[in-house]
Amino acid sequence: MSIGQSNSRFEAGKAAALSRIPESSTILDSERALSEFYKQWLIQEEDRMDAYTKEWRRRNFENLVLAFRLEYKKIILRVSRIFKI
Repeated sequence: MSIGQSNSRFEAGKAAALSRIPESSTILDSERALSEFYKQWLIQEEDRMDAYTKEWRRRNFENLVLAFRLEYKKIILRVSRIFKI
């Protein structure tokens, strides 16, 4: 799932929620409707967000491992130059 798809779905849902609000409603009514929309959005998207978070954490862990390996090799190279190993 891409962020763009999620954003498009969110904006479409938000526009639909706003379109159901009568023009005569107050700002507070609009805020309540948007609050309810957002609450429902979080419930509806929970599985997608969990999957995204899991993938994001996995990729970040892989990047950290690669960065650690690179730094380790740099240290080994410096030590070998100092001691001419």
